[in-house]
Amino acid sequence: MRAAKAKEMLSRETLRQMYIQDLLTMGITETKDGKKVSNLTYREAKSQLSIAKILETDIENPENKWF
Repeated sequence: MRAAKAKEMLSRETLRQMYIQDLLTMGITETKDGKKVSNLTYREAKSQLSIAKILETDIENPENKWF
């Protein structure tokens, strides 16, 4: 059981760092409320990256239209 928990924590930390790296690559260094990207938790980093990707989507492009 401990090994599974440790593996999950390692995976989350790895993902957190990947999300942070993606945000930094996009030029995002802090959140709207001024929190540095490097200090975000796993969930915060995941959420911020999702929002950033949505906001960069060109909705005028016909390929990105939903309907």
